[in-house]
Amino acid sequence: MRYILPLLVGLMIFGCHKKDELEFLEDEYFYATVNDEEEFIVYRISDTDISSEVRRSEDNTPRLEIRGYNRDNEHQEVRFYIKNYKGSGIYNIPDDVEAFVYFHKTGYLRYDSESGRIHVTEDNGEYISGTFTFSATHFPDLVRNYTGGEFKVKIDYVEINY
Repeated sequence: MRYILPLLVGLMIFGCHKKDELEFLEDEYFYATVNDEEEFIVYRISDTDISSEVRRSEDNTPRLEIRGYNRDNEHQEVRFYIKNYKGSGIYNIPDDVEAFVYFHKTGYLRYDSESGRIHVTEDNGEYISGTFTFSATHFPDLVRNYTGGEFKVKIDYVEINY
């Protein structure tokens, strides 16, 4: 049931676009509820809409980058950078994770997260999935609360030579 709801919501979004413009994939998703009212749902139009990369930081520790980009409304993008990634487990913001929200359509606003967590529930070497909840602020009065977030993305391993 948990996975049927996002699929149904995604199919409702699918109905709002021309079929040749949008492909909602069942095997990858990224969504959350924002400020208890609006949905943040990422669907795939290109390879950059949902992405995940494991890179090495300058100190040679693995760093997982997860990104979901929604082209509707404000063109918002959510990014997580999990420092010292060790597979499945709970990662807290800001100690273990840097989280950001970007708005691209009306200029370029960046909201920084100061609290929350990402729970990586599965990492099978091909896909990574989990849940997330966090708050991000731009100014003291501009706050975005992301709750009930879930994601499943294909992992790309990037070799970095320093």
